[in-house]
Amino acid sequence: MACDVGIVGGGFSGLWSAIWLKTLIPDLSVVVLEQHRCGFGASGRNGGWLMGSAEGMASWTDAAGVLPVDLRETITGLVSEVKNQLDRFDIDCDFAHGGGVLAAARYPQQEKRATAFLQHLRGLGFSENDYRWLDATEARRLVNVSGCSGAVFTPHIASVQPLKLVLGLKRAAISLGVTILENSGVRELRTGELRTDTGLLRAETIVLATEGYSSRLIQNPVATLPVQSGIVATEPLTSSQWAALGFEGRPVFADFSRFSTYLQRTADHRLVVGARGSYPWGGKPTSDFGLQPGEQQARIELATQLFPSLKEVTFTHHWGGSVGVTRAMRPEVIVDTDRRAICLGGYIGEGVGASFLMARTAAEHVAGLQTPRTNAPWLKICPLVNRPSWPPEPLPWLGINALRGLLDLEDRWCRLRHRARF
Repeated sequence: MACDVGIVGGGFSGLWSAIWLKTLIPDLSVVVLEQHRCGFGASGRNGGWLMGSAEGMASWTDAAGVLPVDLRETITGLVSEVKNQLDRFDIDCDFAHGGGVLAAARYPQQEKRATAFLQHLRGLGFSENDYRWLDATEARRLVNVSGCSGAVFTPHIASVQPLKLVLGLKRAAISLGVTILENSGVRELRTGELRTDTGLLRAETIVLATEGYSSRLIQNPVATLPVQSGIVATEPLTSSQWAALGFEGRPVFADFSRFSTYLQRTADHRLVVGARGSYPWGGKPTSDFGLQPGEQQARIELATQLFPSLKEVTFTHHWGGSVGVTRAMRPEVIVDTDRRAICLGGYIGEGVGASFLMARTAAEHVAGLQTPRTNAPWLKICPLVNRPSWPPEPLPWLGINALRGLLDLEDRWCRLRHRARF
């Protein structure tokens, strides 16, 4: 088969890229190749936070250390921009724009981290309308977390059901004339060619939208590390249980522990509790999405520390997935002009919103447009093999898991010290 643009990956990045390409250039022929089925990887199995922010924003500041106004508005506008597209294609994905409560809870050290985080955002140029401090009483009116001493609130987060979103994007892409070929894993990437087990796709431009699964297609096997994240979910909770927990309006919730916690109330009245996990030996992304018993228990313990009433609740589901972490530690769109290839990713767990932004950037670049996104610092023209790389194994495995162990010890020490004092 031949096409104008061949896209590898049927997740958020690949499908948003296809939708934006067909929106900007309707006559373009676009083909998406997906190894399994759309949403099989991280796009269908994440915590459902649609964030108007991006990891590594501090690297995009001007000489004064401030994020330029156009970049701030582009980033904070992500939630409304995505909502516009959901309405355009009539995608029902349990969208709820409840904002985010980022709380200092469980032990006093979190308050210092929370205030430092808020000061950092102020330094980047974000205002009180973007991020503001809630005292303990205000915070607990939104989410009644145990041991809360305050929280940072932002309106720039919504929640979604991720699999519903990715399947809605699949239908939208098909409606625009995109060809989607599932069960078509790409085994080899050459300039202008994508080879699967059963065929060859020739494309004028290739878009690599595989996030944590990218390294095997590029001659740079340690550019992206697949760090594992994991989630547990409760049984549907009663109205009286929710009255005690809060979450009215479905704000998302996190505390300021080192483990990147992320919680949301789902449309079917469950509480989803997630936290970052481990790094597998050899850096191979997993297709086994269940959690080991110890990983399940760690997240259940986190949930009951935050909300002791959950000790009487049954946790009915668990799953995990791979988070793509680049050496740059921020999302990017890399354009390799010699290979006629574009690679987008590096979301570090914020891909529900960042994938929309990077995909739109890539499509606007292909269309030859000058926009705030194509002029933004996350678009880079360079060979893919020149991207900053992680050291070879076993150094990533040793480093990441050693750090994880130290952070776990720190978290336990802080909680034990706090309990001992009271």
